[in-house]
Amino acid sequence: MAAKRSLLQEDVGLYNALRDGSAFTSATINAAIGNASSDGKMIFLPPGTWTLNADVTVPSTRRLKIPSGTIINTNGFTLNVLDYYEADGTGCFTGTGTVNGTGKDGFINVQHFGADPDNTSDDTSAILLAIKSIPGTSTPGSQGAGRLLFPLPRTLTGFYKVSSTLDFSNKFNAGMVAPALLTRGPTTADSTRRALIKWYGGTNTDIIVLHNIISFDLINISIDGRDAAGVVGLALGPRVTQASVVKLVRAHHLEISYCDIGIRHGDYAANGPDIASNSFHDVYLHDNVSAGFAQYSGNGLVYGENWLLEHNGYAPTTATHGGVGAALQPGVQVYAEGGSVHLSDYVGVGDPAPTIADVYASSAGLV
Repeated sequence: MAAKRSLLQEDVGLYNALRDGSAFTSATINAAIGNASSDGKMIFLPPGTWTLNADVTVPSTRRLKIPSGTIINTNGFTLNVLDYYEADGTGCFTGTGTVNGTGKDGFINVQHFGADPDNTSDDTSAILLAIKSIPGTSTPGSQGAGRLLFPLPRTLTGFYKVSSTLDFSNKFNAGMVAPALLTRGPTTADSTRRALIKWYGGTNTDIIVLHNIISFDLINISIDGRDAAGVVGLALGPRVTQASVVKLVRAHHLEISYCDIGIRHGDYAANGPDIASNSFHDVYLHDNVSAGFAQYSGNGLVYGENWLLEHNGYAPTTATHGGVGAALQPGVQVYAEGGSVHLSDYVGVGDPAPTIADVYASSAGLV
């Protein structure tokens, strides 16, 4: 049956493909893309499950419309959207393949991959699928195509539940963005503390890792480590003796709490100034056991503005202190072993006080 066409969209549903998840549909989708004769025409995938059995590319002269109720199972293949897609619902991407492209707003929405900040479901696999869709550093034309959007929870008790490391290794010009900052509020009880991301994984690991990247935005991100031993909230550099490059990280409105170390700046290889030129503005680090911020050996320049550090370094419990090695001075709000840390408008509050010092500098420039 020949498909009926309009001037505005090419309806893939008119090609009579089964869309119950049982049939392969790549050929049908590609046929509709090929038959969309007008530049700017919308490729419309009606509700149902579309299972790929080959790569699909929507060219820059077309747009992809994904209404509520439509699911694309990548099934190990790649969906390339060279302009943008419009997705109305949540959970529209699934499968083991890759979605290369962004929404109309220029972001990669983690809810499109199935994440749901309902404080019940584990959102790790959905967020990792979204991270996988960020182009790598070697992908041509990838600039500006990699910021994950975390829509806010719909309830006061909602959050994204994460149980394994969110690894952004080899992602260029990427980021994590939320519309507003969720902060803990007046309570310290785990069940009622507010944060965008809460940790439900193991001990002695990192919640978010940045490794071999240049340019990364963290905007309105709050992380609660839930008192897991040895956990680092944000690690710039991997938790192994491996050289790393992490530059031009820009954090605005960042809160990290109830970890062993809030932010670890540096790799274990003491890789000189290659984790450097990173800036953190409007940062609130609190209730982190060994340190709020730790600048590890051999790594470079950090700019900090409007920092509030409260109740960090109050009860260090292990010699390794979040995995950064025995060289880390425990019991501090800010630790600087190497490189240079520039702080302006810094306030440190200890109740009880850190066991060693509010700020500890060892062979580092701390201004």
